[in-house]
Amino acid sequence: MPPIKTAAEIFRRYVTNGVPGSGINPVNKDDVVAWGSFLESTIGQVGLGYSTLALLNGDLAHGAGTLSFVYNDATAAYNGLYQKSGASGSGTWTRIGDLWETVVNLNVTGGTANAITATAIENPILPGAKLFLLTPTAANTGPTTININGTGAVAIKNAFGVDLAANSLLAGSQVLMAWQTDHYQLLLSANPDASAFTASCTASAAAASASASAAASSAASLSGVVGMSPPGGRLTLVSGVDAPSSDQAAAASIYYTPSASEWIRIFDGTNDVLRQFAELTLALDGTSGHTGYHQSGKIYDLWVYWNGSTAVLGTGPAWASDTSRGTGAGTSEYEFYKGLPRNKNTLTNLRFGSASGNTVSVPARQATLVGSFRATADGQASDTQLRRLLSNAYNPAPRKMFANAETLGSSWAYSTFSFRQVHANTANQTEVLQCLSNRAGRARAIGTSQHSAGGVLMFTGIGINSTSVNSGKGGLHPIVAANLATQGSSEWEGNYALGYTKIVWLEAAAASGTTTWLAGDATIAAFSSGLQAECWN
Repeated sequence: MPPIKTAAEIFRRYVTNGVPGSGINPVNKDDVVAWGSFLESTIGQVGLGYSTLALLNGDLAHGAGTLSFVYNDATAAYNGLYQKSGASGSGTWTRIGDLWETVVNLNVTGGTANAITATAIENPILPGAKLFLLTPTAANTGPTTININGTGAVAIKNAFGVDLAANSLLAGSQVLMAWQTDHYQLLLSANPDASAFTASCTASAAAASASASAAASSAASLSGVVGMSPPGGRLTLVSGVDAPSSDQAAAASIYYTPSASEWIRIFDGTNDVLRQFAELTLALDGTSGHTGYHQSGKIYDLWVYWNGSTAVLGTGPAWASDTSRGTGAGTSEYEFYKGLPRNKNTLTNLRFGSASGNTVSVPARQATLVGSFRATADGQASDTQLRRLLSNAYNPAPRKMFANAETLGSSWAYSTFSFRQVHANTANQTEVLQCLSNRAGRARAIGTSQHSAGGVLMFTGIGINSTSVNSGKGGLHPIVAANLATQGSSEWEGNYALGYTKIVWLEAAAASGTTTWLAGDATIAAFSSGLQAECWN
């Protein structure tokens, strides 16, 4: 069946709508018949209506999908919108909706002032889409219910959802209600329910008080907890630069500068307190006569404590060794308390400056660990590609290292088939300090060599705290012809141990003939040998 054209299209003035020059449009009678039949059918359907369900059920001479209303059946549940199913002459009518009125009039038929009985023309399928108009016959004296068409008593509540107070309903004063899940709720009332409003406010105040009490209990259980954010600063040897790109050697001061944030948690003996800080400075002490001075070759933890008015950076006692803080009183032993590393024991002489009297006693747990450093001379710290000896406990950054103590273009002989430090030079190594254990690290060593004969093997290696044991992988560079220079590379990847670690550049050679090792090309840096490493500090 072709689509039915609209009246505007069928009865348009011109062949091309709006273009007189296209000629007068000849009306097609078939289009008119189709359009008129559709209109008559639609009007006929809209006009279907029966006063009772019995009358509707007696008229099945309509096609499937036809709509009709039952509007005045004595049984309220029968009144509503119906749809025909089945062919004309058979099938059934099924209620699918409510009557068209938005407002349902309720007629009081009995009950009491507080238990009203009423009737309505329909029982809406969707009561929430209707409004209900009630004219009480008596003033209520307290909470009130209504039973409509025998469907069961439900509460009537005021505009605040609270049971009605006395005189909320008055005889002859109409009220408008809406359905709310399981009760009717007044929208308009002739008598403002001041007492109910007061009761509602009182109930809300009581609920708020209970919530406040619960919140106070929760706060008490979380006493001292100020969030789990880690300390926001970084230790550095350059003021205001949290990760310097250039080498910093023989620095006389250490700075704790804001990086991720400018906040740090410090325990005050009762609560963990979030303290805001600007950059903190520690002047290192190289005077051997001072208590807690910063002695060359010793490791010191760096702590932040609160002196009553500001955050202060200082150092505790030296570590017991390069790999251990020691334990017990008089050491820098720490424990995790409230999620952060704190001093387990009292720091009797925490040094916060270079003057003789710049020491203070800090009770257990009241200093927060932020890192460590290893003194490269009395009162000096270094953070260079050779010596990454300043370690951050929080907000670590990748730090590059490189070692090649040989003069580019130079060479030396070593023909022994056992590993040693390159050119027996103790400078051919990098050093790293880790204030916390098991941080990732890696290294790569490149060696260049040639031999007086072909068909021999050379080895480049990496020693971890060793000048004779190779911990690297690879490193083999075969010599296939006499005096032909070749390169080999060795790689190591793992986790640094707690404390001080040396990463050593190693070499080993064939046991016969003469092996010559080359420091690298003096003009082409890409062909240079050396040790590269990385740590997170």
